[in-house]
Amino acid sequence: MHDVLKYSPNVSDLYLSLNIFSSDNTDGLCKGLHLINPTRLVMQCDKTPSNKMFFNLHNALAEAIPKWSHLSIFNCPLRPGYVGPKILRSLAQAKRLHTIVVHHYFDARWVYTMLQEVPLQAIHIKSPVSQRHLDSFTSSNPTLKGLLRYKITVGVSEATAQEFSAAELSHMAPSLNPFFVPMSAASKETQDVIWSHVLYFAMSVEERAEDPTRKNVPRRFPLLLVSKTFHSLGLSYYYAHVVFKSAQDPSKLASVLSHQPSVGANIRTICARAPNNSFCDFDSDDDTTPNSESADDSMPLVDAMLLVFSKTSGLIRLMRYGNEVPFYFSISWDVFISMAKSSGSSLRECYIRVGLSSTPSLPQAPDIFSHLVELRKLDWSCETKFLCNSMDAPVPVNALANLEELCIQSSDELTSLRHVALFCDIKADKFLQVHGRCLRELEMPSSSVNNLSVSILDICPNLSSITLSCNPSWGREVIPGQDTFLSRKPAASLVEIKLLRQEFRKKDSFAEWEQFLVTFPHTSSPNLREIQITCFEWPTNEREISKSCWVRAAERLAERNIALADKTGKRWRPRLKVRGGRSS
Repeated sequence: MHDVLKYSPNVSDLYLSLNIFSSDNTDGLCKGLHLINPTRLVMQCDKTPSNKMFFNLHNALAEAIPKWSHLSIFNCPLRPGYVGPKILRSLAQAKRLHTIVVHHYFDARWVYTMLQEVPLQAIHIKSPVSQRHLDSFTSSNPTLKGLLRYKITVGVSEATAQEFSAAELSHMAPSLNPFFVPMSAASKETQDVIWSHVLYFAMSVEERAEDPTRKNVPRRFPLLLVSKTFHSLGLSYYYAHVVFKSAQDPSKLASVLSHQPSVGANIRTICARAPNNSFCDFDSDDDTTPNSESADDSMPLVDAMLLVFSKTSGLIRLMRYGNEVPFYFSISWDVFISMAKSSGSSLRECYIRVGLSSTPSLPQAPDIFSHLVELRKLDWSCETKFLCNSMDAPVPVNALANLEELCIQSSDELTSLRHVALFCDIKADKFLQVHGRCLRELEMPSSSVNNLSVSILDICPNLSSITLSCNPSWGREVIPGQDTFLSRKPAASLVEIKLLRQEFRKKDSFAEWEQFLVTFPHTSSPNLREIQITCFEWPTNEREISKSCWVRAAERLAERNIALADKTGKRWRPRLKVRGGRSS
């Protein structure tokens, strides 16, 4: 650090951490402090160390501050009480500060008391503070109050009073004419077009398209009650993205579609919040379903589903609630047939569990998949058996021709298939032999890859990304085998590998992981640029760095131009090293 500061005389902002371990060496930093003249000093100190190296740095900093003629801004640590008295006395004696930054309002008074003789111009408080707290601790000190710079946190009523003055509210006042009708001179068609656009945004159609379950949107149901015009124009927007939150909701929607068949063609998304048709009941501030009071809640669920999917001819997404939880929209085979025939020309994303058929023992004809001409993403879990070898029910050659992503949760030409996720531990040889050359992205359990008869890079030579789940199976994790990424020919397309592993503290497998990484066959993947492992974060101090197997592996991989990333996606960057008195 002495060399670094020696050759960096123009440092304007200095960030210093005083979290010093006894094994740290601060000699170079202490010697170099007098070589710079910063304008801003930012300090971090989360504890009060009591070792020699800490006191050396503390004393050197206190000696350097009076010599820093440019120093005018001081950022206090999160806990300013940890700043030693020597440093505060040096700041007070120098009398050059004009700005101090603290984290909390109660720190402002403490710092101001210690530096009262300094010609301060402003004390910035980072965390928002309520007006009540601010008044309570500045009431007896108007000078301090004049120095404070802060953001106020207020309640809704206070915010309304502060943000809107009488002049600002005047233009929002209603007309004095009780019979005023907006756009009364315009034609009915013009009024409908304009109000339709207004309701589209007021009912948060785009926001709900992005996330049908989001809660931070205004209530929509009251808008339908404004007038008959609003009801007729807004009903299609209200049902554009439907969320089934309870076991009664499909029956309620079926009742609505029975009375308003035109609504079905405008439904774009149906989302379920729980698996296996056992919907969860929970308290919510969401809208009330129109006509729910007249809905036939006694309608059998299967009949309700059949009616719903026979009417939703414009459905685009049939989805689960939350991508992080394996919740599926569970329907019977009969309902699936109804959905495929009704919305097969529009459906693009389908996260579904099929198999609760009224005749589950009978194999089904696979020709129904030929209706799903627009399907791009399919997350499939099915208990139904198919007549794949029957002359009477041949597998359609062009079925699912536009499919791009396939995820099989349980256990035919897919010409557009690019992304496949196989989450269950299955024998995937046959599937990958047929479709492996088309794939660009693959997600599989590590155990399944280890059990392949051929290297994954030989059977899928065009992969650009591989994600393997290495989570414990029967109490033991499955680390990829040494020959998992070997190949007869270099896989030039592979650029990233992601290894999913829950965070663990046991050190039993550290040596195996390090061995796997340092012996990785990089010649089989000449363009590989990153390996990410999701069970750790990079250490932040020298003590942990020196002991980390991940750091050792990262530095070996870096020699081959491969970066190792932690669970946050952050790549390891080697620390600055000094060799022969010169920085390298």
